[in-house]
Amino acid sequence: MSYLLEKVLKRAVYCVLAAMLLLAPEVVRAVPPGSGIVKGSLERIEQHVEKLVLSNGLRVIVFRRPQAPVFAGQVWVRVGGVDEIPGSTGISHMLEHMAFKGTTVVGSKDYEREAKLLAELEARVNELESPALASSDEKVKALQEQLSEVWEEDAFTHLYQLRGADGLNAGTSTDYTVYMVKMPKTAFEFWCWMESERLLNPVFRQFYKEREVVLEERRTRTEDSPGGKMYEVLLATAYLAHPNRLPVIGWRSDLERLTASGTKDFYNAYYRPDNMVVALAGDIDLEQARPMLEKYFGRIPKAERPLREVTTVEPEQLGEREAQVEFDSQPMFMMAYHKPVFPHPDDAAFTLLHELLSSGRSSLLVREFVQRRKIARGVYTSEGPSERFPTLFYLGGSPVDGVTSVELRDELQKAIDRVAEEGFRDEDIAGAKRRIKVSFLSNLTSNYGMARLLARSELLWGDWRTLLKFYDDIENVTNEDIKRVLKEYIKPGNRTFVEIVGKSSEGESQS
Repeated sequence: MSYLLEKVLKRAVYCVLAAMLLLAPEVVRAVPPGSGIVKGSLERIEQHVEKLVLSNGLRVIVFRRPQAPVFAGQVWVRVGGVDEIPGSTGISHMLEHMAFKGTTVVGSKDYEREAKLLAELEARVNELESPALASSDEKVKALQEQLSEVWEEDAFTHLYQLRGADGLNAGTSTDYTVYMVKMPKTAFEFWCWMESERLLNPVFRQFYKEREVVLEERRTRTEDSPGGKMYEVLLATAYLAHPNRLPVIGWRSDLERLTASGTKDFYNAYYRPDNMVVALAGDIDLEQARPMLEKYFGRIPKAERPLREVTTVEPEQLGEREAQVEFDSQPMFMMAYHKPVFPHPDDAAFTLLHELLSSGRSSLLVREFVQRRKIARGVYTSEGPSERFPTLFYLGGSPVDGVTSVELRDELQKAIDRVAEEGFRDEDIAGAKRRIKVSFLSNLTSNYGMARLLARSELLWGDWRTLLKFYDDIENVTNEDIKRVLKEYIKPGNRTFVEIVGKSSEGESQS
C-alpha cells in the first residue's frame, strides 16, 4: 500500500475508533468536530481492544467484533527500506516475495532433496564473480531445473484458498513489512499455524527466479515511469545522509547482487518477536485464542542480539536543491519540504493542509490553478517516504502547454505564502476536520482496516493508544497553527525541486 493511502488512513483515525464502537455513519456525520459523543467513544475504546504479550515478547492486538464468523489477521514487522544499507537495498521487499514461497513443510514434494539442491545452488552462486551472473550461469540453470521437479508452485497460497481466505497479500514500505489475510473463524488455528510457520521455518525457494521478477517490477514502476523516476530522484536529492533516501524497491545493481544466504541473514536480524506485532479483528475471543497464539507464535525464539537501529540524523537543509530528470513525457514536477512526523504536534497541521490545499475540486490549489487560472493540468499534495523518521511534505503538478514547471512552481509558492499570512477561514478549517472524519469511514469499518490501524500504531509508536493523541492533535489545530507551520517549513530554503524535462533532437534538455 502506498504511503499516500497510509496518510489517508491516519487522517481518518478517529473514524476507525468510532466505527470500532459500531456507531452508524449517519450518526458520525451529524457530529461536529470536538463533539463529546466522539470523544466519549474514544475514551471507551479500551473496552473493545485487548493486548497480549506472548512469552517471547511478541505483541498481539485483538479487536473483537462478533457480528460475523470471520476475522482479519495481520502480521507486521518493523523493517523496511530505511533499515537497509547501500549494497543491499531492496532486501526487505525481496523478503516479502519470499514469504509466499512456503516453508519446510509447505511447498516441496521432497524437502530433504530440495535442501541439498538449494545448498548446491547457493554454493554455485557464491563461486561466481558476481551474483548478478546467476541468471545466465549454466550450472545454476541446471540446478534450478532439478529443483523445479520438487517444488510445488503456489502451495502456500493454495492452502489458504482452500480454507476460504480472501485478500491474501503483503506490502513493504520505508518503515515496515505487513502480511494480511481475511479468513473464516473456523480457520483461525490454521492461520496461526501458517503464519507462524513462515516466520519460523521459511524456505527461500525460487529466490533467483523471483529476483528477476523484482527487477522487472523496478523497471516498470520506476525506470519506465516518469513519476516513479522523479520520486526516486527527489528522495536522493532531498536526503543527504538519512536512509530515507533509499528506494524501497532497491537500486538495480543492488538487486542484481542479492543472494538467498544474505537475505536469510537479514531476515534473522529483523524477523524476531520483539520487532513484530500481530493484529486480529473480527469474531475472535482473546481468552479462547490465547492458547493457540502461544502454542504457535510463542514458539518463535527470542532474538539473541540487540536490534540494529537507525541512528543517522539528516542535517538541516541550508538552501534550495534542484534536479532534472530527462524523460520522454509531458512536463511535471515535485517540490518537497522537510517536516516532522507524528507524534510531533505539527504533524496534525499538515494533515489538515492536505485537505485544505488539494483534496477535491473545492480545495484551494485545485480551484485556483486548475479551474480558475487554468495553468495546471493537475496539482496535489502528499507526504513520504517515512512515518518513523522526519519526512517530506510535497506538492506536485503538471503545467499546461505554454507554462513551464518552474513558472507553475513559483505560482504555487506564492499561493502558499499568501495563505501563510492570511490563513484560512475558520469555517473552512472546521469543514476540513469534518471531512477527515467522514470521508473515509466506509473504508475503515472493516476488520481489515481496524487491524491495520491498530497494528501500525503499536508497531510504529509502541502503543496503539497513540490513536487517541492523534485525535486530540487534529481537534486542537488552529488557524494560527497552520500559518505558523507554513512559514516555518514551506519555504524555498527548505525546498527540493525536481522536474521532468524532455530532450531536443540535439540531446539538450528542454523544460
